[in-house]
Amino acid sequence: MNNLHTWYAVLVIALVTAAIRFLPFVVFNGNRKTPKIIEKLGSMLPYAIMGMLVVYCLKDVNFTSASGYLPEAVACLLVGVLYIRKRNTLISIVAGTICYMVMVHVYSDRLEHTARCFSALLPLIQCTLSGHQSIFITLECLNHYLLAMTQ
Repeated sequence: MNNLHTWYAVLVIALVTAAIRFLPFVVFNGNRKTPKIIEKLGSMLPYAIMGMLVVYCLKDVNFTSASGYLPEAVACLLVGVLYIRKRNTLISIVAGTICYMVMVHVYSDRLEHTARCFSALLPLIQCTLSGHQSIFITLECLNHYLLAMTQ
């Protein structure tokens, strides 16, 4: 592919992009009222697009290890809490991204150990919440916890 062909391709791409961006102003000029369906799409699409982006970003989350889901969960929780408190999309997304990157790059080994400890604690919590008053069941659960911690 020669140099002239590359410039023609860039020119065509630029013209098509400009045409797509200017077309709504030509079609819906100041003399005509915007159709209701376009107004409804304009109010609904930002939320639909954000929902699709969240689903796309979380589609490959691995729930078999803490390093697979904990950074995403903490970052999503941070984004939600910050947005509810500050009502600023930019701040919440930037803070969530920074939190996720720090957790993935700095704390990945520690997350694995934390998840192992938490998963070992689950039987102990279940025994406690099930209402068993027997000291032997609680000791058995504690034994399972200690065995899991040493592995």
